[in-house]
Amino acid sequence: MFSGSAMAEVCAPIQPPSPAVFPDFKKLPKGLVIRDAHDRTTGVLWFQTAAEYRVDSLAKYRQAASALDQALADHDWTAATEQTAKPFPKPTAVIMDLDETVLDNSRFQGELVKRREGYNSAAWKYWVSMEEAGLVPGALQFIEHAKAKGVTVFFVTNRTSCMEAATRSNLIKLGIKLPDPSASDTVLTSEEQGWTSDKTDRRAYVAKSYRVLLLIGDDLNDFVASKEPLIPPAPTPADRTTLAEKYLDQWGTRWFLISNPLYGSWETATNSNNQKRDDAILLQEKNDLVKGFKP
Repeated sequence: MFSGSAMAEVCAPIQPPSPAVFPDFKKLPKGLVIRDAHDRTTGVLWFQTAAEYRVDSLAKYRQAASALDQALADHDWTAATEQTAKPFPKPTAVIMDLDETVLDNSRFQGELVKRREGYNSAAWKYWVSMEEAGLVPGALQFIEHAKAKGVTVFFVTNRTSCMEAATRSNLIKLGIKLPDPSASDTVLTSEEQGWTSDKTDRRAYVAKSYRVLLLIGDDLNDFVASKEPLIPPAPTPADRTTLAEKYLDQWGTRWFLISNPLYGSWETATNSNNQKRDDAILLQEKNDLVKGFKP
């Protein structure tokens, strides 16, 4: 069992975002560019209104539950590429991402759209502190199914260690029961125990003591190393496709991808060299990648 959470970050009090973070777009300083057609509007609406999103997520989790039952019966089964030495540990676990895999943060994204803003960390911290994220369809039912089978559910998230208390509280409000972290820490955040945003070390940490049955997430980095030798440090969309297709036999059997059109490493890959750029340049780079046709 894993116990304790070594907090590497000194957690400052969280304050509501300042007007500079969430400005009133009607009172923006002259010359400040705003998005009249925000590039996340459609994705947010799909999350919040589309029947297709709901049934897609429910179906993915139903398939994952069936795969879990199969995995329990096969003692040579593992979903973690970090787990290679047999015999595998006897206790079993699944590893799940949190944001847009278990927790629905589309209201945060929606607020950015309404305010014509891009992502900023101060607003994100405040949203997390509100503990108002909802549930991705099917997630709670899957978690309860896994626990009923005696499988430990680990949440490997890139929320920081300073956000862990609020994250735990949010999960509990949604009906997800968590063990006492002093006895068994199942919410593994970045910055905890020196971990980085690359989730490889945390998957390996779980794999030392548990046979990992399934991985569930919304981003390629929830399944494979973000710095795998196969791809360059700043991968292009084509590089990421090559990496994903390397593991074709895992998708839909041991790995389950929950749809997220809002953000992720896929979006970062559209930004050449992963540089911080002016908003107008970022939107232009995206537009340049969009394929159309010549009439």
